[in-house]
Amino acid sequence: IGAFNMAYKYNVPIIPCVITYRERTGFYKLFRTDEPLLTIHVGEPILPDTTNPRKVEAARLRELAHSRMVSMAGIVQNPWPAAVD
Repeated sequence: IGAFNMAYKYNVPIIPCVITYRERTGFYKLFRTDEPLLTIHVGEPILPDTTNPRKVEAARLRELAHSRMVSMAGIVQNPWPAAVD
């Protein structure tokens, strides 16, 4: 929870990011088929609510970031739920 505690302490946003693989199509399919193509998805910033206690807010930030990242990655059935303290 280190990053979420720091976001709370310094009142900075958490920016969820996800890297996904994609199939080669079109021009890319003709050349260098041994290297994967990656897509980086950058989500909307999640701002901490400093009126809540630190521990509660860090847990909320973690759960919200996790759910947004699962959604951005296109995961329908997640076998790894957010960690519980």
